[in-house]
Amino acid sequence: MPNAPSSHRKIVVITAPSGSGKNTLINALLQRRNDLEYSISSTTRPARRGEVHGKNYWFLPAAEFEAEIKAGNFLEYASVIDNFYGTSIREIERIFKNNKTPILDIDVQGARTLLKKNLNLISIFIRPPSLAELRRRLEERATETQEQIDRRIRLATEELNHAQEFQYRVLNDNLENAIADLNQILDKELGLGQSS
Repeated sequence: MPNAPSSHRKIVVITAPSGSGKNTLINALLQRRNDLEYSISSTTRPARRGEVHGKNYWFLPAAEFEAEIKAGNFLEYASVIDNFYGTSIREIERIFKNNKTPILDIDVQGARTLLKKNLNLISIFIRPPSLAELRRRLEERATETQEQIDRRIRLATEELNHAQEFQYRVLNDNLENAIADLNQILDKELGLGQSS
């Protein structure tokens, strides 16, 4: 299988530093729009409380993930904070068959990889209000050690330097405003009247 979907239809890529509210925004878009479908990423990281295999992520053992890489079955993949994350070409093809536009929730490293490919992307970078707010959100999650949070903040500092590489940048300092900004972008790119 090639490292790209067979169709050249649009793919929405939303990226952000961890803790920027990307998941919340994507969930809001999926509730309000009938033209999008969530692309379930694959990962080697353990599931967090409440996460479901096949809904939030495809949770794969490292050996299986590496076999999928060797077979060329990922549109992109990256190693982030000691775990692999990737976008399966089969997942994108499944969404295209449903006559929907895939929306990818993807880390900055993986999104930058996609920008270099010949794909029809709508690329959106979600900016947190500040690094201090980002730290507060990560601490509030209570899923990582202080050392892991410090690593994520260092990574976020680097990732914010790449925001200008993306077509659109949306500040997430107010949830409803950020959702409205995203809807406006998608109406422009995908056509008006798709939100419900």
